[in-house]
Amino acid sequence: MHSKIFKHFELILANYAFRELVAGSVLEVGAVPTKDSLLHSAVLADAARRIGVNLDGGCSMKGFAEPEDRPSFEILTANANEMPFFRDGEFQVVLNNATLEHDPYFWKSIAEMRRVLALGGLMIVGVPGYVREVKAPNVPLATFTHRVHDWPGDYYRFSEQSCREVFFEGFEIFDQTVVLVGGTPKIITGGLKRQ
Repeated sequence: MHSKIFKHFELILANYAFRELVAGSVLEVGAVPTKDSLLHSAVLADAARRIGVNLDGGCSMKGFAEPEDRPSFEILTANANEMPFFRDGEFQVVLNNATLEHDPYFWKSIAEMRRVLALGGLMIVGVPGYVREVKAPNVPLATFTHRVHDWPGDYYRFSEQSCREVFFEGFEIFDQTVVLVGGTPKIITGGLKRQ
């Protein structure tokens, strides 16, 4: 994960997450056993429980983990399209970055993330996207969305509107930012579950 994206997730957690949220249970969908996991965020150091899910339990990334970066959290082998092992409202924080474009049924994963998030809980999602306008010097109004990065497949790109109106329907959205990484827009949205 690019450091600019990791820092923005941390900024949202630090600025908008109430103490009781970040001290509760935290789920990362698409967690990896390296320092790139959002569960490594210093803001989440006091979380009662940090757990991740990944299609292969993070096995494909274990060789990239430095000994000091090995996780102090569990990563379950699971498909986020169905997470029946988690109760409704079990988590105070749900995080997801750069996985929904690889999910052929991303709407099922979004529904599951919303289901396991407690009322009043915080959800932050980062996706590659396309945007109407980029406010950066020397960047044209039309933005490219990145080459295909095909593992385990690369199916979608998203708009700011889809994040607000589909992913976060019924949420109080307090942050939506486009982070440019190599001229490619990454849309990061954060909100509190209100319904």
